Amino acid sequence: MIVRRRPLTAQWTTLVPFLAAVLLIFTWGRDLPTAVVALVTLVLAGAVLAAVHHAEVVAHRVGEPFGSLVLAHCRHDHRGRPHRHPDGRRR
Repeated sequence: MIVRRRPLTAQWTTLVPFLAAVLLIFTWGRDLPTAVVALVTLVLAGAVLAAVHHAEVVAHRVGEPFGSLVLAHCRHDHRGRPHRHPDGRRR
């Protein structure tokens, strides 16, 4: 059986969000050196870019208006209101 490997450009969109979640778990609520904060910030920014990439893939597959709606829908609850912070602030 021949196993096809995905190209590196497809792998980063899976690996970076996983790495971001792991880093966030180990660094949440701790006082960290500036270099570690910068690293976590870059990895979290990469996770956001991976999410945007996935939304663009969906947009390309289902057509542009629907892909944009998928990304916009992620910012709203099931009633169409923007997600709120527990103390009432907008997220």
